[in-house]
Amino acid sequence: MSNTKIITLANTSVATALEDVGSEIILGGEYDILAAEVSNLGASNALADFSLMVKLKRSGTWRNLITGTDWATAGIVLNAFTEELNTLALSTTGVIIVNVGPVYAIKFQADAAASTTSIAINGYIRKHLN
Repeated sequence: MSNTKIITLANTSVATALEDVGSEIILGGEYDILAAEVSNLGASNALADFSLMVKLKRSGTWRNLITGTDWATAGIVLNAFTEELNTLALSTTGVIIVNVGPVYAIKFQADAAASTTSIAINGYIRKHLN
């Protein structure tokens, strides 16, 4: 059994309001550390916001774990980053390492500063080590 889950959310177009990038990723409370590359594939627009959301149980409500200017400060949840994802420039890739905790599911949302842009997210999430 693998100790990691691969995350591949390829080339999702987003407009000027927060919208889902790909679909939710079910973790079932078994995974905790996310390491991912987030790429703004657009040719003309930066991001205006980027959000990592969590749901604690299947019937739960989506809640922001990291959003907006939270991407500018590493700490207990956001362990490391190379770019502030809420303002990720066009044709740029940022790397994040996030402790999402034992949650049921995660999902990403993004919006473009103007018109539209395309986002890709690729990485791994590690199974919680007991």
